[in-house]
Amino acid sequence: MGFGEGKNKRVAFGRFLVVCSSAMALAACGGAGAAAPESISTPAPTPPVTPTTPTNPTTPTNPTTPTNPTTPTNPTTPTNPTTPTNPTTPTNPTTPTNPTPVPCSLSNPCAPVTPPAGFVVTPADQQPIRSSNDTTEYRFNYNPMEYVNALYAVNNGWTGQGVTIGIIDSGAVENSELTGAIDSRSRDFGLITRNGTTTERNVLGDDQSGHGTRMAMIIGARDNGQFGQGYAPDVKMVIMRTDDYNADTGIQTIVHSRQALNYATSLRLPIINRSMGTNGRDTGWQEAVANYAQTMAC
Repeated sequence: MGFGEGKNKRVAFGRFLVVCSSAMALAACGGAGAAAPESISTPAPTPPVTPTTPTNPTTPTNPTTPTNPTTPTNPTTPTNPTTPTNPTTPTNPTTPTNPTPVPCSLSNPCAPVTPPAGFVVTPADQQPIRSSNDTTEYRFNYNPMEYVNALYAVNNGWTGQGVTIGIIDSGAVENSELTGAIDSRSRDFGLITRNGTTTERNVLGDDQSGHGTRMAMIIGARDNGQFGQGYAPDVKMVIMRTDDYNADTGIQTIVHSRQALNYATSLRLPIINRSMGTNGRDTGWQEAVANYAQTMAC
């Protein structure tokens, strides 16, 4: 394209503007001659602001569409699990409060009651039946039984079965509570005086044997539904009667305990009961006790 002389010409090429003077025409635009360029007051290239079109990238704002994920709010449907509130039906367990009190019995024992303040043993009328062994027969001698927790032993089967013990006392009468409890090795070591004559008695129990009979029953009275039972209702007992009795004067004297204990030692009886005391120091009895201890330790 040609350019006129002495005047400035502008040629636009696409987005670029080239300004050529007549002096530059030959050098830059293929024209001839040279002259100092005039200052050209060209308007600000406002056209180039069209590149604002790149603002189109705002279109990426479309990603607001991902706000659709609010749809997951649909999970509110799981609120249906409120249906599990039906488990309120388990409140039926309140029915256990309805059970009318069932009295304690041998077939329906109750938990033991601890002794109230000031008591060592819970009074019998406050103590419910605690096991099938807590019978009227057991409670016949209630307080002494409770002091040694005898019910615990009986409940565990520790009734004296297979055990033989010795009782040194005034003898024992074999009544219904002691039937089968007295061992055949039992002996009477005492003497009897009647009409001035003293002889060996050889009677295991009679009217003078009250104390000894009671001791035998406390220890081993049978659990047979009669009267009361002993601490060890299945034990066997060797009765050793040690009293002398004067029928003429009515005086009873315990004098053969040492002889009886030596006999028990020879039988190696593991347990000996002697529920009586002496006046003063009995060296003979002490020797017999020492001999028994030494023998049983071997």
